[in-house]
Amino acid sequence: MSLPTLNHVFTMAITPKEPVNTGETPRGKANWFEISDGTITGADGEHIADVLSGGGDYLTRYVDDNVAEVDMRLIAKDSAGDLMRLTVSGYDYLDRATMLALDGRAGEDPGNSNSGVTEPYGFEVLKFNTASQKYRWLNFAVLLARVKFVVGNAGIESVVYTTYQVCN
Repeated sequence: MSLPTLNHVFTMAITPKEPVNTGETPRGKANWFEISDGTITGADGEHIADVLSGGGDYLTRYVDDNVAEVDMRLIAKDSAGDLMRLTVSGYDYLDRATMLALDGRAGEDPGNSNSGVTEPYGFEVLKFNTASQKYRWLNFAVLLARVKFVVGNAGIESVVYTTYQVCN
């Protein structure tokens, strides 16, 4: 039996609004990030869909471990007007500066951090639910994204998902 391969199928870039910190929980520090917009483009650069506002991420952060657990729901609309519901889950491995940015404390001195992470990243699984005939295949695809954070002076400016289909 051969090992599965990864086939780059699309890139999604989303823009989160400023986080709403909902407090410490027994599982970690809880946040809500509303997603204001975004785009999904094919591996060839072709426009697939626009991410609509109103979706968001119920993020749980394990601050001492510099890890964030993602629980995100999004709605996108393709060029034919068909809607796509995306469910995203996984883990992000953060440096101290990004963890502070998620607290709304971007630009604050992170001090000495021994997280071992020099550039924040994540691996997340995406699931689609769509009636689109063109993108129907996404309903049954196993999708894995490598996540990159774009951090600016105001915090997290965007999150980029380079998304791969796991193929046999």
